[in-house]
Amino acid sequence: MERVLRTIKTKLAARWPEGTRQFRDEHEVIPWYNDVKPHESLDWDTPSKAFVRRLRPMERKAYRKRVREGTR
Repeated sequence: MERVLRTIKTKLAARWPEGTRQFRDEHEVIPWYNDVKPHESLDWDTPSKAFVRRLRPMERKAYRKRVREGTR
């Protein structure tokens, strides 16, 4: 948990070379962390993909349906 929070704080403080912030708030950082950023401990997969991969088939189907409906 400490590592996640440190990454979020670091990304909130990060700026592009021209000086603009990379992320406005934690609502932008957290989806990036879960859906885009690969993690070495997950064999370079994202947490979201690893989560879905570990679900049982029926759970995976129900989860994907909820995601499509926007009720994640």
